[in-house]
Amino acid sequence: MPLSRRERRILADIESDLTRDDPGFARRMAAFAEERDEAMPPVRLAVVGLAVLAVCILLPLLLAALTTPVKCAPAPTGPANATSAPPATPPPGARVPVCR
Repeated sequence: MPLSRRERRILADIESDLTRDDPGFARRMAAFAEERDEAMPPVRLAVVGLAVLAVCILLPLLLAALTTPVKCAPAPTGPANATSAPPATPPPGARVPVCR
């Protein structure tokens, strides 16, 4: 909620009185305000925090998915069925399980 004209005038009077009565304190407060203005805004800080959190969660999941061994199906036993289709060839670059 913005300040009214009267409230802004009162604050300006307080600031001018403070600058006149204690100039050292007024300089320190002005320097503090400049540092605060240069700091990272809260929204940007939240976005950076969420990005770091997402990487910390997703990276281990991705690594686990890529390094999990592929399970092999047991080899068929018995005579080959005449109606069965020949095994399909995997597409190039696909992970092919090596069963022994």
